[in-house]
Parts: sequence; structure tokens; C-alpha cells
Amino acid sequence: MIIKELIFKSWLTKNHTQISAPDKYVKVITTLSNHLKKNDISQTDLFLIDSPSESRKLKELYFENSKLLQKNIKGNNMYSRAFDLYIEFLNDTYKSESITDDIINIYNQSQDSETEKQNLILSRIGQGKYRKRLIEYWRCCSVTKYPEVPLLIASHIKPWRKSNNFEKLDVFNGLLLIPNIDKVFDNGLITFKSDGTIITSTLFNNPLDLGINSDMKIELNEEHKPYLEYHRDCVFRK
Repeated sequence: MIIKELIFKSWLTKNHTQISAPDKYVKVITTLSNHLKKNDISQTDLFLIDSPSESRKLKELYFENSKLLQKNIKGNNMYSRAFDLYIEFLNDTYKSESITDDIINIYNQSQDSETEKQNLILSRIGQGKYRKRLIEYWRCCSVTKYPEVPLLIASHIKPWRKSNNFEKLDVFNGLLLIPNIDKVFDNGLITFKSDGTIITSTLFNNPLDLGINSDMKIELNEEHKPYLEYHRDCVFRK
């Protein structure tokens, strides 16, 4: 699986938990590319396109073709749904996060084996063995104890980009978080003391609106503490 396909699959898993088989949509995007080529609409693979507007234009051209429109109808709108998801993906995670550069750097600079590279990539996007290990360790949201694991996000404490290879895969450098807590933790608006009690940034307006309160506490192991110290010193916005 190429890098873009891997990122798209991860994004589907993270943002569209109702999709039980994200691999299916990855394959459909490849099928759409083949349809576009066969009908002389575009010779460029969709996974090589980063522009949402270009993808929207190709979608319009695709469905102007009556044969392709009928394929979509017969396929219960699978093709139009895949196009919409891919365009949303380009507008969202792929364009707003730095994961693409990080993943390319793994391939270009790392001397690790292909398996080790794959594990590092999957840890960067919160999937694979790393996510499974976090689920085995926490079993629920690390902070709220919310139990619906498919909705939880695997989040590094010390940012992935600042971590060495061991830290990137270390289960003690990770939390399982509900999306709102994941977002504010990553943005340095909350952190945790060594005893697990929450600290809220003075820059964080109305945390209660996101269900975040001063009574929240996390159960920590000693191995978590160096990572949280880094988060307090280098990520948290005081």
C-alpha cells in the first residue's frame, strides 16, 4: 500500500467509524482512477492529486459520463460516496496535518527494515500495532474512561516528530483519548501533573463547553512521567 493510500485508510478509520471496511473505499478510489483513464477523462491517479478543487472537478467530469453515472447507480452510489470521502480527506487531515512530510522522511532517511518503517508510519497515524497496544493497556479513554474504543484516538504524549524511534512506539508515550480531549491535548491547552491531575492553560476559554473540568485525573505509570514532563515543558501553553 502506497503512502497516500495508507494515510487515507487511517483517516477513514479515525473520522468515519461507521465505515466497517475502509479498505474497500481505498480500492474504490483506485477503481475510479482506472475509470477516468479508460474514458479519457484523466490519466492521473486520484491518489497522486492533493488539490480538493481538482478532485471535485474530476468528480463532475466523471458523472457527466452517462456510462459512469449508471455504474454509480448500479453500485448503490459507492463511487460518488468514495469521491466525496476523498475530497473531504483532502480538505481535512491530509492538508492540515504534517504527517505526510513525516512519513516521507521515514522512507527517505530511515535505515530501518520495511517492517520497522511500516510500524513507525502506523504509529504516526495512530493505527496498527501501536494503537492495538494502547487499547490493550488503557481499554478505554485514558481520562474519562469512555469505553467505546472505535471512537478513541491514539495520541502521542511527546509529539511523534520530537520522539526517537523507541519513543514513537513506546506504549507509555501514548494515550487513548476521546476526540475533544485529544485535540486540546495536542494543541497544548491541557496537560497533566506527575500525579495525573489536569492542568488547564490560561489560553483555553470555556473548557467546560468541551466537557473538560478541573476534577479530571489520569492514572499514570512511572514510565509515563518523563513523557508528560516533556509535554508540560515543551507543548503546554501556559
